[in-house]
Amino acid sequence: MNESNHMNEGDIREPANATREDKTVREERLLDEALAANLPAPPLPVHFRSRLMASVRASALEDQAAMRQALASEAQRKLNELRAEFIELRRRTLGAYIGLAFVAGVIMAIVLPPIFQSFGSLSVYVVPAVAGIAGLAVGFNWLRRAGWLD
Repeated sequence: MNESNHMNEGDIREPANATREDKTVREERLLDEALAANLPAPPLPVHFRSRLMASVRASALEDQAAMRQALASEAQRKLNELRAEFIELRRRTLGAYIGLAFVAGVIMAIVLPPIFQSFGSLSVYVVPAVAGIAGLAVGFNWLRRAGWLD
């Protein structure tokens, strides 16, 4: 072995702040350089490159098929989750409507007789006006809380 390719402990000088990984990478690079300088590369088999490229193409096709299958199953899972959430939302909405209808019926049973006694024939106009004002108040409150009326 000639002296120029011979590695000593003094050949590997690292900065004081070099990490262990940096030292390992540098040592591997120096080893690769020394091996390349001292050992000839072995000859490649006949048609090595064409077989390598065919293998790469085949693995790419398999990877694409596996990726397509994984994406399809993920999309199906997400769709099933969305359907389940939609069904749950419909159930909650129906429950809220039934509850609100019950409460509205109770309120009307309690409030309508005094309104008819107080307003007589004008109560036909008073009840929808009060309901409209209450609806507007709830709607404005909702818009304000949502940040649309700042």
